[in-house]
Amino acid sequence: MRYFKVLLLLFVYSRLFAIQVSLEWVEVDLSLFKDGRADITYKIKWNVKKGPFHGFYFGDFESIPYFDYRSSVALLENGEKIPLKITEVRKGKYDIVLGGNRSIDRGDVIYIIHFGQDFGKAGYLAHTVSPDYGDLVVLNWAPFIWEYSMQHQAIYIHFPVEIGKSRLSFEEASELGLLTEKFMNEKYRMFYYGQEYRGKKYFSLGIYRERLGAYEKMPVKLYLPAEYFDIARFGRVKVKKSISRKKTPYLLWLIGYGVMAIIFILVSWKKREKQVAFYNNLPRISWFSEKWVPPKIQVSTYRKKGKIAELDEVEALFLLGGSVSDVLNLILSNLEKKGVLALTSIDPLKIRVIDPNKATKYYEKAFTKAVDPEERTVYEDGLKQVLMLLAEKISYKTWDCDLEATRAYYRKRFIERGEAKEKRGMFVYVGSHGYQTRRIREFERVESIYPDYSTFIHSDACYSACFVHSACHSACHSACHSACHSACHSACHSACHSACVSGGAH
Repeated sequence: MRYFKVLLLLFVYSRLFAIQVSLEWVEVDLSLFKDGRADITYKIKWNVKKGPFHGFYFGDFESIPYFDYRSSVALLENGEKIPLKITEVRKGKYDIVLGGNRSIDRGDVIYIIHFGQDFGKAGYLAHTVSPDYGDLVVLNWAPFIWEYSMQHQAIYIHFPVEIGKSRLSFEEASELGLLTEKFMNEKYRMFYYGQEYRGKKYFSLGIYRERLGAYEKMPVKLYLPAEYFDIARFGRVKVKKSISRKKTPYLLWLIGYGVMAIIFILVSWKKREKQVAFYNNLPRISWFSEKWVPPKIQVSTYRKKGKIAELDEVEALFLLGGSVSDVLNLILSNLEKKGVLALTSIDPLKIRVIDPNKATKYYEKAFTKAVDPEERTVYEDGLKQVLMLLAEKISYKTWDCDLEATRAYYRKRFIERGEAKEKRGMFVYVGSHGYQTRRIREFERVESIYPDYSTFIHSDACYSACFVHSACHSACHSACHSACHSACHSACHSACHSACVSGGAH
């Protein structure tokens, strides 16, 4: 009886303190580059009935996401922007919470999560060949599944294809070579337009669906001519039979064309009616137009002029733009000095683990885990994780600080200690502890292939997708999509909850 009372009491407490939120909508901008990279922005609107609401679990990434921590923010109803703290809780799964230990008790909030991925390497973009359409690139991808129902989900796909129009018809999109699977035409509303960027317009596809249920998918599968992409980096897949034609005897072709001609006339008449209705309704469902100007996220509002972030020497070097080799070398040197590791060979790199318990800092622990104790080598992915952790932690530490003042402060400290110098106005790190200038081939290889967000998403490609920084919506759009649906979820979710679903509001 006593145990029953305890369980009953725990249940009552869990209901009293449970947060109550609803997922209003999710919108995704997907910008594709010719070489297979992708720039992605999720906009996720929550309505908090009862807090405190801190954040949620996001994604089940199959390939590495490169987060842009500066433009990933939460937007409150009063216009305030709060930086996000993004933490990997397990491989491919991230905890997205408000920075500064903030929370929301009531009202609407839009979380903006901006990151890059290599779709070509991940296999979301692949090369295929059709007997009728020739070389194609197939996009086979879907936004993350959510454990909540939502009012709508919208996907905007921006292709590296220049066009000269702001709005396109279905026929004009088809002339550009766009092919979609049958299920997309049956389940989604789709519209075609030219997204303006730096005086040019790029072919874009809007995909819209209302009232998605909990755990419901919204897959995308479409094809474009391979000439729009650099397919050398893509994998190869077989084309589905649904977009190819089988050889048919001449008589059957003749009969078939006759039947199709009749059907075409009937369908065209019906389609014309639907198309007129569609374009009449388009302004209500499409908030992209030739006059639409996407706002850029500015987090400088929070920054306190003159405030210096508290960073250690490794974090400061990373913030100042020190090379990946220098940053990893400095971590290794500090670990040697502490007696955590011992460097036994530079070329090839061999490291002996002495006492991992002496590693006290987050990046030191991550570096130690990157060392194979048997082979005494380093895991490349482990070194990447070290750098990603540094980027995340520094972003969190500097969110309300004066970045220029912080850089100037630590630049001066490095120079005064003789560990760096100014060369033609540039900060040049020369090393500390007597041997930081050593060259380690494994570190240099990671430096050549590891892209931080800026090097990953910005290159010599003429096509760039800064318009996906869109962070807020017009009052008209918000009014159109305001929702009264609410859901009650407890603050804690069981550990056995499905690992491939986003959600878990807390």
